[in-house]
Parts: sequence; structure tokens; C-alpha cells
Amino acid sequence: MPAWTAALYFLKNLLTATVNSLISLLLLAGLAACTPSTPMLISKTVSLAPPELRSTDLAPVAGFSKCLVGLDDARLIQEITRGEMIPDSLGGLEGVRLPLSIQEMNQWSSQMNAIMEARVPLVIDPNDTRPVFLAVFDGTWNDRDDTRLPMTVPGALSRELELSEASTPGLSVHYYEGVGTTGGYLRRLWDGSTGAGTRERAERALSDFKAFARAQQKTPHVYVIGFSRGAASARYFLNLVDPYLTSNVVQNFYNRGRSFTLLLDTVATGQYGLQLGIPQATVSAVQFRATRERRLSFPVVLLRSAYAKSRPGQTLLEFEFAAAHADLGGGYGKGLERLSLGMARALLIRQGFDLTEDIPQTQALLNLGRHNSDWPLTPLANALRDLNGPHDRLFVDPGAIKDRNPENDPVMESLESALRIAAADRAALDRLDKHPPADFDGISIYFTSSDTDHLVLNTNCPQYVQFDLKSHWMLLAGKPLFQVPTSVLDEAKAGRGSIWIFGRQDARQFIPNKAR
Repeated sequence: MPAWTAALYFLKNLLTATVNSLISLLLLAGLAACTPSTPMLISKTVSLAPPELRSTDLAPVAGFSKCLVGLDDARLIQEITRGEMIPDSLGGLEGVRLPLSIQEMNQWSSQMNAIMEARVPLVIDPNDTRPVFLAVFDGTWNDRDDTRLPMTVPGALSRELELSEASTPGLSVHYYEGVGTTGGYLRRLWDGSTGAGTRERAERALSDFKAFARAQQKTPHVYVIGFSRGAASARYFLNLVDPYLTSNVVQNFYNRGRSFTLLLDTVATGQYGLQLGIPQATVSAVQFRATRERRLSFPVVLLRSAYAKSRPGQTLLEFEFAAAHADLGGGYGKGLERLSLGMARALLIRQGFDLTEDIPQTQALLNLGRHNSDWPLTPLANALRDLNGPHDRLFVDPGAIKDRNPENDPVMESLESALRIAAADRAALDRLDKHPPADFDGISIYFTSSDTDHLVLNTNCPQYVQFDLKSHWMLLAGKPLFQVPTSVLDEAKAGRGSIWIFGRQDARQFIPNKAR
């Protein structure tokens, strides 16, 4: 059970009365020598001696739940957090993979945590019986039915979503293979190189949508998933279907079809005239974007346009990862794409889809590194481009989309979005009630305030965790873990606070930090 799920369960059952405004979840699923987010301030380079303790300096400790970690596990967590042990980023490298720096691993952990905490609208809603048309567009030269190639993230998701149709009335999943997967060799080579077929796949999906809507006798919701040029098809399809979801009549929350999308590193190379902006009827759009893709022919299409105004009630979330293009969309068969699949699956579960959560061991996959996707001439081309200074990855602005119904009430649009997000929050808590997580395999820490306004340290591992009231140091296994800012302690005394979560780590994934 991942740390964020256990943390949410603890939050619901243990902190409802005491922690009501400031909740900072430090989700160190990979720890990865990560610099924890505020309010934790932890040095990775300075080794501080434990403060001299007296028994009167220690805060009282209250235990809860079970502690599954041993003393060696606790010591490893302390050593990783203090920077004494670092990820073994070279031990698992093979082939053309490049090691991730600690900073890049930190970025992965931070973005993964942000996705797990993302507030996105509910799509499969028991209070909204509208059918859902779900279209999945695979990437260039990718076809889930071609057993010679590893399956991509969209291909795997489409299989899982098809299995969920039986338990989700009204859900209809449609898979569209990537460009360059049909015809003879030369045709496949041409289509894959130029992107020919990107537009046609979106138009085929529109035809399928119309047939589904006629059979259902009501306009369905639309959910679209896409990778690479498949993400370009997904965006174009959203714009094709938008007129069917946009009404000139103000309708209530449960009386209109809406669209939603999950995009994996959109690329539209070779395609011109496609509408790639996020249209009016799209309630939420999420994109995973690779920042280490160096090929000039793979400019990413951004989620937000610099020329478009933000629409009331529309959620646009873009997450950046230190990865190559296919590290996010898949196709290599192992490595970082497994983390991308886990994040995408978790996002879909939060939006109400009946999938089985499966988040792999984070640190082991981060240690495998990212793929070097460079072609033979890529370094030379980039060197010539960077003669006047280094450049980040090329990007394409999707352009602004004109509202088909500019008279929509912005208050109603914002209210609808808030209701859908609140419904997703309720559904997440309902899932925890029905399927309580197993005891957390790690260490959880938070403060409460006693009746006499004294701090009480709460942890599932009271035999290992202490807090020195004089120096404000949190201690683990008798050694300093992090120093808690006074502002955080003041919040805890006022009945608000933070919860810190440290998952058990695999010692085989870490090595001593020789730079210390």
C-alpha cells in the first residue's frame, strides 16, 4: 500500500478533529535523498551532532497503529534523510540509459506526490448516470496488439479500462493504434515519420462517438487518453467533439456532457492545421511532460497557450519529469514508464474508474535511470542550435480556442467544477472506508496539542521517534532527523499541523555518500 494512501487514511481517522487547515504530506515514497518540502528544513550536506538531551527536554509520545519497521530500517531512513546514504544511480544502468541526478530524482518524487494529491474532477459518478465514451490514442509506431513490441502506457491502460467496463455501467472504451502501424513497410515508415493518420484517427473516434451517443440516446461524457502523436489526435478529437458537448442553454450540473483528458507528452510533428488547444467543454486536462527529450523533431505541445485566457471552472495541470519522451508514454518495456503508468492509473482511480492500484517500488526504478533517446546526429544538431546559448526542449504553443458559447455563466462553470472535485474527494474517502489500507509499512509522525497546550508527539513507531523541545530537533533511532521550524510548532499548538510520512526503504538501492 503506497504511503500517500496510508497517510490519507490516518488523516481521515486520526486527525479530523485536530488537523483542520494545514496538512503537508511529505510523501517520501522514494526518499531518494529528497529535500523535503516545507515545513521540513533538512540539511543534506552538514552532519549535525545530536543535541544533548535530558529526559525533561523530550515531548510526550503517543503511539497509534502498528510499527512494522525494525531498528535497521529506522536507521536507514535517518541516513537517507540526512544525506549520509544516497541512491545507487549507477548500479542499475544498462544499455543506453543515463543516470538521474539526485536533483532529478527529487523532481520525480515531487511531481509524483503532486499527482497523488491532485484535486481532479470525478468522472465515473454514481450520482451522474450519464454514459462515458473513453478514447485511447497510442503513440507513433505503437500498437498494443503487436506482440513484437513492449506495450505502451496507453496500451496497458486501455486493456485495464476494457476490463472495468463490466463493473462500470455506461462505460465504452475505444482503442486507436498509433500512426505508422498499418500498411506495408514503406507506408508505415512514411506515416510514422510524417504523422500521417493523426487527423484520421481523431475523425474515426468522432464517428464512433456519434454512433455511441445515438445508441445511448443522450450525449455522453468523453474521456480521452493519448501519447505522443496520439495525444495530438486526442486534442484534435476533443475539439471535434466539443460542439456536441457545448450548449447555448444553461443546464445544471448533471444534465450535460463534458470532456476530460490525460495526455502523455504531446507531439504533433508533421501535422499542420490541427486544433490542439483545450476546448470549452473540457473540464480537466492533465499532461505529463518530459524535460530531457533532446531530439529537435520532438517539440512538445504545451497544455496552456500563452494566448488563451483561463476559463472559469477548467482544471489544467501539467507535470514535468526528468525523462525522455517514451519514458513517460512507454515503449521501452521497463524503467521509468512503470512509474508513469502507476501515476496515470492512480489519477484515473481518483476520477472514479474501477482499476486496481499498483505503484511499483519507486527508488529501484529511479535508479535504472532515463533513456538516452538521441539519434546519431542529435548531439551535433543540438550543439549547433546552442551556439548562442543553451536551450531547453523545443515547445509548441497550442493556440487559443474561441469559445463557442461566450455567454456561459462563469459562476455556474466554477460551481460545477468545484462540485465535481468535491465528489472526487468524497469518493476517495469512501474507497478507504470500503477497503482500509494495511498497516503502513513505514514511519508516520505528527503533533497534537494537549489540554494544557503542551505538544504531544504522535507516531506509529514510538520506540524510535523522539522530539527535543529545547532544540526542536526530531530524532530517529537516537540521531537527528530534521529540525522543526517554530512556525510549524505554533500551528500544532493552535490545533493545526503537519504529518510526515517516511516509507520503508530497500537498503540495496542506496550507497554511502562519499562526498560527505
